Amino acid sequence: ADRDGAMDDGGRHVYVGGLPFGMDDELLVSWLQAEHHIHALHAVIMRKRNGWSKGHALVVFDENGKAEAAVKELNGATGPNPKKALVASIWRGAVPPTNPRGDALDGSPSAPAQQVDD
Repeated sequence: ADRDGAMDDGGRHVYVGGLPFGMDDELLVSWLQAEHHIHALHAVIMRKRNGWSKGHALVVFDENGKAEAAVKELNGATGPNPKKALVASIWRGAVPPTNPRGDALDGSPSAPAQQVDD
């Protein structure tokens, strides 16, 4: 909940699709900084049950304004895979997904794990 008691709408979380399958979490954060001057707190590549990348990720920012600016910058831009345009939007999931260890991506200790199916 925010200081007014309202629930966080997930506006700090950005879905980014169109990524190369070989990209990992740290590389995505580094690429965003180097190529677009976008400062993300962290990112998690969505993976299939077999561990392979699905080509999209959740990127977390420290405030909603930075997330909205990142969407404007990234949506439709050429990504690390020059054959694909990026797709970016504010994440509107009920809860942020977790990384493979089960840690909540927004830093909250109690967010339940979200299954990412094939």
